[in-house]
Formats: sequence, structure tokens, C-alpha cells
Amino acid sequence: MLGLVPGRTYEDYLCGQFKELVEQYAPDGLWLDWYSPWPDRSSSESLKFLRRNYPKVVVTFNNSNTFPQTYSKLNYTSSEAHDLRGSKDRSPGLPGLVTAMNSYCWRDANRFRAGFSHPWELISPCGKDWQVVSLREDTNELLRMTASTLACGGKHLIGAATGLDGAVLPEHVRQLLLLGQWYRPRHEFFVNAEPIAYAGDCPPGVSGFSKKDFGVVASRLGEDRLLHLINFSGKSAQIQLRLDGGEWGGWHKAYLEPGHRELALEKSGDSLLIPLCPCILDPVDTIIRLTINVKE
Repeated sequence: MLGLVPGRTYEDYLCGQFKELVEQYAPDGLWLDWYSPWPDRSSSESLKFLRRNYPKVVVTFNNSNTFPQTYSKLNYTSSEAHDLRGSKDRSPGLPGLVTAMNSYCWRDANRFRAGFSHPWELISPCGKDWQVVSLREDTNELLRMTASTLACGGKHLIGAATGLDGAVLPEHVRQLLLLGQWYRPRHEFFVNAEPIAYAGDCPPGVSGFSKKDFGVVASRLGEDRLLHLINFSGKSAQIQLRLDGGEWGGWHKAYLEPGHRELALEKSGDSLLIPLCPCILDPVDTIIRLTINVKE
């Protein structure tokens, strides 16, 4: 480990590796595994060398979301999320190993949306774990994790495994194609939207759904509002979405996106009611767009 032996033998070796990677392959950025604040100095030496010699290279470290001292130093911070919502931080590939790094997407994405002012990312294995490459039983689980991260304003990186010949595993190709097919028509509702920094994991005043089965993320899209109804398990249900409070009183129209299909929007006093029948609920993320302008 760097700094634990006299001299700069390991520091010079590490910096030589960075020099070869950057000058021979000209990467746009480097993702380093993982950030360490401890006395071995590997993280601080790496960052110092790269900033001094290659200031245009984007740099982040895995697990850097955990350490506030990184927020102003890195181009964006990163950490792992292996499950959408779980009961324990445990790696299935290494029985008995518990690590805060293998965390839960829904919890952390909402926490970072509410508390981070800098760019951040969550990364997930395409399979069940880095050591267990078989896919999750529900292949929509990874899509829900991606939707939760993107709706909360983060990036989501998917790590696919390869065989010894360097080819991506066929089942991982299928999972990535499924992700791409889902994402492509929804691109603008993530990339062009701005997350709202409310506290907690539900927008204030939004109710009418089971928090066991669904989660809601709110964001701005220009003058409009988006509500992402993340379907935790793919269930269909009759939902009467209720919006209470000043934030929700001025909206005149509701649409299902993508497709811009108008939804029923009922006013009840200071509340808005949006009935959602099972047939329109997306198994991953039902996107509802609220508009003020009634002109179409």
C-alpha cells in the first residue's frame, strides 16, 4: 500500500501506470476503484498526479460519495448500488461480507438528490453482483434502479461482464438491450429535467399510493412538473394519486409520458386527483407530466 514503506517505489509505479494509460490511450476520463482517505495515500497521490499532469481528464473514485472531502475535488462522485431496495448490505458473491458500498439505489438516490449540489453517480453490476454474473430474476429491477437514479439527478453506470475472449456475456447483452429499449423514448424526461431538492423519499403533498409497492420522484421540466412513479415490483394496481398543497394547486393538465396521453385531472378543494388504472401503469416507471398552460 502506498506510503507504508520508505521511498516512492509504489508511488512512482502507480504514476507510471497513469502516464501510460493517458498518453497511449487518451481516455476522456478515469474511474478509479476506490477512494481511500487512510494513510496509504493512494487516492491523494493519484488525484494530485492526474490533476497536475492531465487536468482535462475527468476523474472520479468509487465510494467517493461517502466522503465529503471529495466533493470539490472530483468531477463527480461515485458509489455502488447493487439492489433497488433491500434488507441488508450484503454481497451475494462473498457470503458473510457486509459492506456499505453495496447499497440500495432508491435510498441513496433520494439521499443524494436532497443533499448533493455536485454531480454524482451510482454504479450497478449488470448481473446480481460482480462475482455472480447471472441476471436478477426480474430483469426490470436494473431498469428501476436506473430510473430512480436518473430521476433524482444522478448518472447510472452499468458494469457488464466479459468472457476470457473479451466479448460481453450474451445474457448481459440482453439486459443492456432491454435497458436501452426502455430508456430511448424516455431520454428527454431525464436529461432535460431538473430534480427538486425536497427532503425525504417522497415529494411533499403527494399521496394515494402504497409506499411498499411504489415510490415517487418529482422534477422540473421547463415550466412543467414530472412525477416518476417507480414501480418497485412491477405490480398493477388502481391508484388515485393525490396532490395537496401550494406546490400542486396551479396545474391544469396531466399527461402520461412518453406519448403525451392526456389523463383525467380532478380538482377537490385545494387538492388534485389523478386516477391511474392498472392498464397504464408502467412496470418500471410511470411518468406523469403536469402543465400550467392549457393551450396545446
